[in-house]
Parts: sequence; C-alpha cells; structure tokens
Amino acid sequence: MKLETLKTAGKTLLQRLKTDKRALALLCAAAVLLVLAAFLQTGKDQAKQPAAHALSPPAAQSDEERLCALLSSIRGAGKTRVMITYSEGAQTVFAAESDRETSVGADGDTRTKAKSDPVILKNENGQSGLAERVIEPKVQGVAVVCAGASNTFVRTQIIAAVSALFAISTNHISVAEMADQEEPS
Repeated sequence: MKLETLKTAGKTLLQRLKTDKRALALLCAAAVLLVLAAFLQTGKDQAKQPAAHALSPPAAQSDEERLCALLSSIRGAGKTRVMITYSEGAQTVFAAESDRETSVGADGDTRTKAKSDPVILKNENGQSGLAERVIEPKVQGVAVVCAGASNTFVRTQIIAAVSALFAISTNHISVAEMADQEEPS
C-alpha cells in the first residue's frame, strides 16, 4: 500500500512541475544548493588537514579555476570563464606573549600594566614571527562569462551558485554571454 502512495505522490509532483514554473524553479534551486553543499564540504575536509596546507590553496587549482569548473558543470552553461576580485589581501595574525603586572598605588587605586611581544621563531633562514592564523581575503565581486548566459534559467543558477559560495549579494555578480570565438584571418 505504501508503494502505491509513493507512486501517486510522484505522479502528482511531476504533473505539478509541468504546470507550475515556480515549483520547477524551486526544485532546480534545491538541486544547485545540494551541489554547492557537496562543494563546500570538500573545502571543509581540506581545512582539517595540517596547518601548512590550510595556509595555501591547493597548488593546481586557484579559486577561479575551481569556480569555473563548478559553473561549467551547470546544464546549459557551456564554456565558462570567471574572474574574482577581492576587497583586500590575506592578513596574517601573529602570536604574541602577554605579560600583565598589577600593582596597588599609595592612594589605593589598582593599576595594571600590560605588555605584549610577538613570538619569534629562529630557523635556518633567520627569524620570523609565529603565524597564529591567516584571515583569507573577502570576495568583493565575481564576473562570469559563459556560452549559455543568454538562457535566463542558466543565468539564475549561476548567480545563485556564486552568491551562495562566496556569501556575496547578487548585485556583486555579473553574468555575460561569451562572444563567438572566430580565428583572425
């Protein structure tokens, strides 16, 4: 009896998707979000690797290459090129040793002196500060040029994917159709 109920529900859903474009768009958006979740999960797995790997992106792929590969896999997008702009560069936060000294003055007031010095490491190349963490640069905008950008549905999926990946508003994402590539004569 449960199998019949599932079949009926499936048929009803398919009929509704054929007639209701909003439901179809919602289903497609959910599919894009699932792909993005898998993409982001891969990034989390890489973040669990030792700190030396966390400070630099994988050698073979930049953010632009990874985004281009993802967007070109969207049905109808076709050949894709992307450019990402950042608001500022990466910032390194260095570890520091803190020393506090508290004293009570003759007037009964408590005074605290704080001193902070950077942690310095000595190695064969000299001295360097101990990096505590690296704050990655913030994405400011993304430009996407692809063969399928004239299709409104493809354009919407690309904008949703980029917005979700980089947590930027859609007005910082540009999607344009790729020009026909003709060889110069």
